[in-house]
Amino acid sequence: MLSIARYLSGRGRHVRLFFNNNIGESEMAYVISSECTTCGACKEVCPTGAISEGEEQYSIDPDTCVDCGLCEPECPVEAISAG
Repeated sequence: MLSIARYLSGRGRHVRLFFNNNIGESEMAYVISSECTTCGACKEVCPTGAISEGEEQYSIDPDTCVDCGLCEPECPVEAISAG
C-alpha cells in the first residue's frame, strides 16, 4: 500500500497529511476535546464547514474534515488535536 505524505505550512506550523489508496480520503480527522470554550474561532477558519456547535462544545465531522489543520492553532485553549 503506497501512502503519499504532503506538508503544508499553516500559520507557521507544518501539518502532515497522509492519504491512503483512496485519493483524498484521510486516515484521521481532527477532534475537539472537552476543554472547548465554544469561542467559535475554529469554525471561522474551517474551509470545509466541518466544525459545528454542539450543546456543550464544538465538534468536527470526520467525513467532512480534510485534515488541513487550520483550526488547531486558532484554538485559544488548545482543545483541538489530530485524532
